[in-house]
Amino acid sequence: AHVYIELLTDLRHPRREDEKPSARSQAGLRPVDDTVQVSALEAATEHRRLVLIGTPGSGKTTFVRHLCLCFAQHFRHPEASWLGRLQRSGWKGTALVPVVVELRFYARTLAPDIKDKPQPCALWDFFVSHTLKKNSLDGLSDSLLRAVEEGRGLVIFEGLDEVPTGPQRDHVKQAIEEFAAAAQFKASRVLVTCRSRAYAQP
Repeated sequence: AHVYIELLTDLRHPRREDEKPSARSQAGLRPVDDTVQVSALEAATEHRRLVLIGTPGSGKTTFVRHLCLCFAQHFRHPEASWLGRLQRSGWKGTALVPVVVELRFYARTLAPDIKDKPQPCALWDFFVSHTLKKNSLDGLSDSLLRAVEEGRGLVIFEGLDEVPTGPQRDHVKQAIEEFAAAAQFKASRVLVTCRSRAYAQP
């Protein structure tokens, strides 16, 4: 947390009045840019459904881990200003309960040429069986589900590009869409990470 560098996106916003260059700097030779890059954190605040794409090593997973760390530590140590770290960097909401589903592990449960339509709860059921039960944390499943249903959760689907076959990736993409559209999970925030090249493929 002490060495984390803020991740910026290619999105740009108009500068606020207090961010605009002074008259002295405008007298320079370079043209003045009236826009500023949007951070991944600001994008996650503004969009309840977000896909974060980038090249390998660009910081997607590090961003996810930092976000989860700050939220989780806030609930453990609310006096230590972990939420304040995020708010100073552009987070405008309250603390959310982070839930991470690593898609490469989910893909291992699928046939390489799967064609079945996924159920809306398929990814959630996998998270409970793979992440919670395997770590003897299944007693938390009801409270985590309640947080997600009430809009107090951030569900992160990590590594869409790590799903190996085309049919599997189509299935996983549909599973994410079914999850996000389901009435049970509609209030939750959803963040998907994927490498640019894999996301652009048909």
